[in-house]
Amino acid sequence: MVSVRFVMKAEFLENQNWARYHQIDEQAITKNEELLGKIFPKSYKILMQKYSGGTSKLCMFKAANYPYELSIDGFMSLQGGGVFTSNIGNYYSEMHYEFANPIENMSRDLIIFGGEGCGDYICFDYRKNQKTDNPPIVYWKHDAEPGKDVF
Repeated sequence: MVSVRFVMKAEFLENQNWARYHQIDEQAITKNEELLGKIFPKSYKILMQKYSGGTSKLCMFKAANYPYELSIDGFMSLQGGGVFTSNIGNYYSEMHYEFANPIENMSRDLIIFGGEGCGDYICFDYRKNQKTDNPPIVYWKHDAEPGKDVF
């Protein structure tokens, strides 16, 4: 398995490059970390305080051993519902909902934070280190064979 490095560029912080987002406070992020038992990367926390649940076409990436360039079409909401799951019931956020209702054959130590748009997800990978605040970022392909689904 090879991970993708998430680099936040300055243009990520410009409002005209985002849609469907909402601002949240640091306590909303902390609440998700507590509910999931994980610590998120600092750059992700900064981005989500301003653009939680948002969509942007700026986040392009290339996963090692995967032939195509991809984009993160949307980020999970960290407070309330959003573009992935509007009806989250009694769950705190989309991220909390997805964690509590895991996708079949997906490791519980892959924390979905964004989607590529075709049912595939971008995840923080806590499989090797549960306590890290800088987990590798991986691409999880929903229609791949288990064991060959993480890039």
